[in-house]
Amino acid sequence: MHTKRPFVCGAALSLACGLAWGCLSPISLWADEPLKGGGPASADDVRIGTLLAQLGNPEFAARERATEQLIRIGMPALPALEGGLDQSDREIRYRCERILAIVREVDFRRRLNEFLNNPDKSDGMGLPSWESYRERIGEEPEARQIFVEMQKATPELLETLEHNPAATPEIVAARVAVLQQGLQNPTDRREPTVGAVAALL
Repeated sequence: MHTKRPFVCGAALSLACGLAWGCLSPISLWADEPLKGGGPASADDVRIGTLLAQLGNPEFAARERATEQLIRIGMPALPALEGGLDQSDREIRYRCERILAIVREVDFRRRLNEFLNNPDKSDGMGLPSWESYRERIGEEPEARQIFVEMQKATPELLETLEHNPAATPEIVAARVAVLQQGLQNPTDRREPTVGAVAALL
């Protein structure tokens, strides 16, 4: 039986922040390292698979190196990381879950930044509910900024609105309840953000 080994996330989160703001290149990590190829799989796929296996290495340093490298690789490693959630090794499952969360967050923030910094692009960078929002509100800079605030505040609501609209009322009700609790708490009153309110309108 595997025992859960510690996952040091400080360095990983610092790495994620660098990737999110464009300070690091996902490709630069392995530009100077030989890639192992062979068979129908590409060299990149084999490299990712090797790193995934290293997440269960008995040596902590090896597990940490593999973790950081998979974070750097980012979205190309997503299918392998998702597959790692079904691994029998508990450490691999544990690390894949956390790496996935970081990789998805980095990609989300990258898309938000590109969406704001490229106002001429109208595809919405794959951000959910952009098409319906653009039709109703517009795509002027102010409208785009509010949409970004909505994405930051309630990404799950906008995702549901686009892919499962029948479930939207339930999520809206839950979000309203959370906002009300924040306003009614006498010791820790929390004012709702512009994005949180706009997403409910």
